[in-house]
Amino acid sequence: MKELLNKLNTIQEQYELADQQLCSKIGITPDELHQLRANRSIDPLRLQFVQRFVDMMSENIFPTKLLSKMENLFILTFKELAITIIGSISGGGKTLASERFANQNTFAVYIYIPEIITPRHLLSLICQKLGLPYSGLNLQQMFEQIMGALAQEKKLLIFDEADRLNKKMFEILRDIWSDGKGNVGLVFVGDENLMNKIKRPGTLRENLIRLMRRVKYNEILNPLHPEDVKMVFKAELGKHKITDKMIDHIFGKYCKLGGFGSILNLTDKIQKLSRNSGDTPNNEMVEEAMKRLKI
Repeated sequence: MKELLNKLNTIQEQYELADQQLCSKIGITPDELHQLRANRSIDPLRLQFVQRFVDMMSENIFPTKLLSKMENLFILTFKELAITIIGSISGGGKTLASERFANQNTFAVYIYIPEIITPRHLLSLICQKLGLPYSGLNLQQMFEQIMGALAQEKKLLIFDEADRLNKKMFEILRDIWSDGKGNVGLVFVGDENLMNKIKRPGTLRENLIRLMRRVKYNEILNPLHPEDVKMVFKAELGKHKITDKMIDHIFGKYCKLGGFGSILNLTDKIQKLSRNSGDTPNNEMVEEAMKRLKI
């Protein structure tokens, strides 16, 4: 526990987070944070939240092309109080990029959209992340609270798995944005078809034309680049004999089949083959690793 708290305190100091900001990013209450620091036990599930936060913020992550592009879009959206849509197939690291950026910046708020979501649940999630009370409040009361808090402090709200939002929820968020006057930037992160879903919402009676017209940045990002593969191999394999042609082949196969996560798993298998044989990683090991990799 002492080691966990030391790491947590280091992260808090590094990113200059107040206790309330730290708690909202972790998903615990200030009272629970106080209990931890007083060496008193808290609910095991809440303790897992703390451990997950510390692990994520302590992890060394690869600066992939997707990660760099998303960070740039987050910064632009915040500065310009814009609306941004980011789409990509799964496996590229969108969630990690979104959540880690929010944890590193006091102005950014990460909100994960669960499979089952209602307008009331959505507003309660926003209130919770902004440190606002929401229990017992109706939709209008929560909406007014959120608008009041944003008037006091500019924020960037990042909605992950935004595909799960319906028309009414998108419209509520557009009202919060208030044509750029709500002192907030909005980022919707989802799959590669997110913008098309907003344009053509299927069973919805009308499309979200008012929201669509206000989107400033609409980016469909590649989940993987050849440079990402080279970066991982250099960092994890060191000196190797894997050719550029083989790297292009790897990219072609996994760019839409697991993305960056597949490259990490493939690299692990190549490392094991290299250790077992005592040879420098080469094209033959890559081919064998690809046969063994199950996605």
